[in-house]
Amino acid sequence: MIEKGIVQREQSLEDRRVWLIKLTEKGRDFKNMLLPAYQDSIEDRFAVLKQEELDTLYRLLEKLREGNC
Repeated sequence: MIEKGIVQREQSLEDRRVWLIKLTEKGRDFKNMLLPAYQDSIEDRFAVLKQEELDTLYRLLEKLREGNC
């Protein structure tokens, strides 16, 4: 991705062992181009679930996110 100009690598100023990977302008444009298709794909996958199932899934994911398992 570095060679394609999508990301750039920078060494951390605080810790020279750490490399920071950042999107370039070309990378941001690429991400913005892909996002709508990705969103459509996610919506298609979730379309098979009923509202009650979506509500349950949301509650379970929130529980996992909060770490209250």
